[in-house]
Amino acid sequence: MKTFPFLLRLGLLFMSTSAAHAQNFQGSVRDSLDRPLPSARVVWLLSQGGIGGGHYTDSLGRFSFALKSQPESVRAIVSAPNYFADTVLLQSGIPYPVRLQAITLNAYELVVESFSTSLYTAKPQFIENIGSRELRRAACCNLSESFETNATVDVGYTDAVTGAKTIQLLGLDGRYVSITSEQMPSIRGLASAYGIGYIPGPWMESIQISKGSGSAANGFESMAGQINVELKKPETADRFYLNAFLNHLGRFEMTLQHAERLNPRWSVLTLAHGEYFETITDRNADGFLDIPFKKSVSGMHRWKFQGKRMEAQFGAKVLAEDRKGGTLSAFQKPSLGPIFLAAASTLRAEAFGKTGFFFAGKPYQSLGLMFSGTFHDQRGPIAGRNYLGQEYTGYFNLVFQSRIRNDNHSFKTGASMLYDQVEEGLDTQVFARTEAVPGVFLEYTWKPLSSLQLVTGGRLDAHNLFGLIPQPRFHLRWEPQCGYIFRLSGSRGFRSPNPFADRMGMLMTGREITVDIPEWKPELTWTYGGGFQWVRTLFGRDAQVTLDFFETRFERQFVADREQSGQLRMYYVEGSGFSRVAQANVSFFPLERFELRLGWKWQDVQAEFQGQLQAMPLMPMHRGVFTAGYNWKKAGFTVDATVQLMGPGRYPVVIDPGLLENRPLETPWFGIVLLQMTKSIGPVELYAGVENLLDYRQENPLVDAGNPNGGNFDASLVFAPIFGRTFYAGVHWSPFKK
Repeated sequence: MKTFPFLLRLGLLFMSTSAAHAQNFQGSVRDSLDRPLPSARVVWLLSQGGIGGGHYTDSLGRFSFALKSQPESVRAIVSAPNYFADTVLLQSGIPYPVRLQAITLNAYELVVESFSTSLYTAKPQFIENIGSRELRRAACCNLSESFETNATVDVGYTDAVTGAKTIQLLGLDGRYVSITSEQMPSIRGLASAYGIGYIPGPWMESIQISKGSGSAANGFESMAGQINVELKKPETADRFYLNAFLNHLGRFEMTLQHAERLNPRWSVLTLAHGEYFETITDRNADGFLDIPFKKSVSGMHRWKFQGKRMEAQFGAKVLAEDRKGGTLSAFQKPSLGPIFLAAASTLRAEAFGKTGFFFAGKPYQSLGLMFSGTFHDQRGPIAGRNYLGQEYTGYFNLVFQSRIRNDNHSFKTGASMLYDQVEEGLDTQVFARTEAVPGVFLEYTWKPLSSLQLVTGGRLDAHNLFGLIPQPRFHLRWEPQCGYIFRLSGSRGFRSPNPFADRMGMLMTGREITVDIPEWKPELTWTYGGGFQWVRTLFGRDAQVTLDFFETRFERQFVADREQSGQLRMYYVEGSGFSRVAQANVSFFPLERFELRLGWKWQDVQAEFQGQLQAMPLMPMHRGVFTAGYNWKKAGFTVDATVQLMGPGRYPVVIDPGLLENRPLETPWFGIVLLQMTKSIGPVELYAGVENLLDYRQENPLVDAGNPNGGNFDASLVFAPIFGRTFYAGVHWSPFKK
């Protein structure tokens, strides 16, 4: 029994001795205008010739690494796309500032092939990046339509009346995903009903998808993962930009952008977006609008200050939206039949600010402050019931990061505060609460070798209603050989349920709705998983293969039960639900400028209904996404195609068998095809495409459509498109784009 403690002490002594004899090299990479260059490549060279290894700079252009048994100095090659590479001599323990000059092309062309969607190689977390090029491969009009070509995030309709969409990550609904805007809380709370449609696609610069546990600094609601949206920045956005979109049904959208660099330190950006659709559509002749009416306007104004040792940005966003769906009789003559109306009028306003301080002579040390305030108001009739939701949110986060002696030991710590004042009601069922959640967090990063990295720590939040809730987290990255990367992660998370906003689509029913919350409790989960990433060249071209598996276990879950005739019941379930998801992705360039990507996902998601563990209704067990894109550079022409395959999912046992006599127990296999072509003519980019090329539609999406005010009516059993094939066209115009 004494052998194990002795071996443990011996191993720790060996690792600490190895770290003590390692040489540490750090510095920063910036351009000629003193702007940081994130994701720049720093490759160190062996004294006997050849490459010893490589590292990437972080979001502030900084790099640091430790080399075991190396001399006091090492030669390194620093490079970044569209910049001249430079060879530098790094001295151990002395920060080295690198300046790269931008490449000016005259008669020559620099061709850099990079995947439009890829998993970060240098980070210990499972972070997938969707770049601006990927966002233009389909009709990306808002955030909900940004994942059509992505296998990690699933997008579906919540019901057959409102047209609202929901996302799923690791087999769990979007309410279990922390959706942030530049690392600050964005789509959460009452906004979870329609919020993923609030962020216009042309506003977005990139999207990062984190599976499982995210950074402890980003809050406690990252249960299945995090989706972070990076919006366009004042200092890098095009001076003027216009996007106009129109489909063959009359849906029209327009985005305008104006950016101005006032001086070397100050820049400003204004964004405006509008959407309009009021065309009556009823292809399946069930008496309901296939696509709801929608009018929306939104705007954002932001400022950026860039100083020598301090940067700051602040701004505001506003949105007003009105959507209506239901029977044709609600919009034409009432004599056409019974009236069923579902409407939502939303007013939303946000203000935000971020400030960062950097310390002279210490590129590894910084202090950041983030804060935001949000007002959200949503109201309207739903199936003869009156819905009202109002929310005030305040957020504050202070983050300090530094290191202990050298870059083998670094940490990130700070404190946060989240305040929510929420009230939502459906007729006489009204739920109001005030939540104040102060918390502290600590993340420690240990890098004993350039190939090994461990991040551990967690959060401790003191909820005024739930008490102290600890949330440990860890991430492990190991690269035993260049291009062969293994990862592990685990975390705990929690959130407060919103009975109606979390399940707005299920309210489109004539069932009796009951909510059982004798005491307000949080939903609690444990999420853990691991994976393998292979990044090499195949037949002389870049290739990536990723395999991963994640499991989420619920300590407590708030479920909506549709398994009884004429009833929709919501209640807490203790310790039984789970989600298991395995995914494989392959990305490859078989030819120059021809990108192929294949993703396949298997998922087993179960929850407890009526005391019995069952598969989550309408959750497909399999999903595949295949995308292909070719860029014909000389002609300025791009073609992108996507095929989505969806496997079977369980229908809930819902109502009288007579109304479901032709409805199978499972949803069928089906496929969706998307195609888009883009032509560039100077500053103008024209695009046209088709969604759902094969015109696949779900038959009879409504249950008892002829009696929408009856107790059996249900519009929430939607698993596939309702309308079918849609053609669209649009234009991007950037007259001052270089």
